[in-house]
Amino acid sequence: MRLENMVKEILEYSSYVSLPGLGSFSVRPIGSQADGAKGDLTAPRMVYSFNTQRQFEDNALIEHLVSYYDASQKTARNLVEDFVIGLKERLAKGEKIAFAGIGTLKLEGEDLVYTADALPYDSLLHTPSYNLKPIRKPKVKNNSSKGLNTKHLVLVFITVVFIFATGLIGYFLYHKYRGKTNVEAVAETASTKAQEADTPNRKIAEDQVETVAVIDSTLNQGNALRVSTGQRQQQMTTKNTVKPKQTDDKQLWYIIVGGFFAKHEGAVYMKEERRRDGYDAHIQFYRNGWRVIIGQYSTYPDALRAKNIFCAKKNDPDAAYVPKEPVLLDNLE
Repeated sequence: MRLENMVKEILEYSSYVSLPGLGSFSVRPIGSQADGAKGDLTAPRMVYSFNTQRQFEDNALIEHLVSYYDASQKTARNLVEDFVIGLKERLAKGEKIAFAGIGTLKLEGEDLVYTADALPYDSLLHTPSYNLKPIRKPKVKNNSSKGLNTKHLVLVFITVVFIFATGLIGYFLYHKYRGKTNVEAVAETASTKAQEADTPNRKIAEDQVETVAVIDSTLNQGNALRVSTGQRQQQMTTKNTVKPKQTDDKQLWYIIVGGFFAKHEGAVYMKEERRRDGYDAHIQFYRNGWRVIIGQYSTYPDALRAKNIFCAKKNDPDAAYVPKEPVLLDNLE
């Protein structure tokens, strides 16, 4: 088990890994960059460095050995101490020590020199450059002195004709379907009064109870329920009330995801870190990876509000996200 091959694995979920008495490796993100002259677009990437001023023990190597290799605290600490002692002896002999996927350390005089790997990208954290031709905006000719050309005149003429035709059609439709002569209006009023005289008792009082047939679609049975108008309005209001979605009698929840990892070890580390922060964190397998769930809510706005509070505490707007679709909380770890 070579500890120098574990440094990069630890940097995937930790910002620093110290070698007590020598210094610390660190990793930082760099955003995408575009070179308009060359037409190159560089994807976001992670850059490794070594700081000789940060020599204290941050327990990154020790916690990694305890969590992922079932080592005790004492055994892990002894391994790290022996590893650092061996590094110092090898450096004193003039050896160049390689750390897989990161770079090499070598003692030049009294200075410890770090050299990054020749390849700037690796298969896990980096994306190669894309050679894209820059898009140049064509120059616009100034034709203001020439006035309106023929195309502009045709467009104005078509617009005027369209507005005029629309007005004519609207005027015709209004008089066809809305306009009534005085004779038709008088005849309609007389007919209405005659119908009201023939059926004086057809009006139903507003508080009269009406019968509504409610069909139970599940059992295919008919139940005759007598409900008043006020009760029907209350039923409609109840039907329109938003309730948490259910699937096969199982509750669906809107979740807050605090991280997604391709490796199970990274998700376990994040879960334990969030539990130390006071969150009831869990791990769920999802799409060939593991996501860390730090909260669950019955509505999307509540989950989004809690996510914003969490990101504000972490001072990172991308520290968590909320999927728009609710999910089942099963197979949790």
